[in-house]
Amino acid sequence: MHRIVALLACTTALAPKRVRTRTTALPATRVRTRVMTDGEILRRSAEVGPLVRAFSVGQRGRGSGVSTLNVAEASALKAATDELIAKRKKCDGRVIVAQRSAAPKDLVGFALVNDDVLETVAVAVDERGRGVGAQLVDAAGALASSGGNDELLVEVEPQNGRGRNFFEGLGFESTGERRGTLAVLSKPLPWRPPPLVVSFVIALPLVVALAGMAASGDASQLDLDGALAALAGLADRLPVPI
Repeated sequence: MHRIVALLACTTALAPKRVRTRTTALPATRVRTRVMTDGEILRRSAEVGPLVRAFSVGQRGRGSGVSTLNVAEASALKAATDELIAKRKKCDGRVIVAQRSAAPKDLVGFALVNDDVLETVAVAVDERGRGVGAQLVDAAGALASSGGNDELLVEVEPQNGRGRNFFEGLGFESTGERRGTLAVLSKPLPWRPPPLVVSFVIALPLVVALAGMAASGDASQLDLDGALAALAGLADRLPVPI
């Protein structure tokens, strides 16, 4: 009997223990994405600079990826901001920023897009795993699509497994092409009507109504100032190309 108890005890001790893992997803951070001008980038260097420094140090300027450094320790914010603007001008690209929708409405990430190439994606460390990077990639795809492109490309270092997994999880696939040491991934983009077409479709009912009033000769109902104000309101609602 004692031998049986001892055997059971040994068997239990040797059995692999189950390790509980936490699979609870972090709550998503909703952001507003938009193109930021060089002037605003300079004015908000205290927010943009740390993101640039974190990305530059973490990636050493090699390919796109998601920053993993603590931006709170970044220095030389003005120099970092100038670095981003210089890179934008060199590739003739556009900078998309992600601004938190809720208070404090600070900047939590940015992307640099050059036509159909996603040059850079940087996300604040505290916002990793909350969907900010995915929202920036979506905005970059919309911007590329509005320019007439049917795919979005990204270049990733071979050893950047985390970055590659991130992009593949968003629908990017390897093209088999390499640019130097960088692997090229591609994601097909849905067709989007040009902004001018969207503007025309939105404004068409108002134009038709005004034309009908003019044709009927009922000038009393033709409020030109009101029509112009309505058109201005429609213009404000037109989608920006991101």
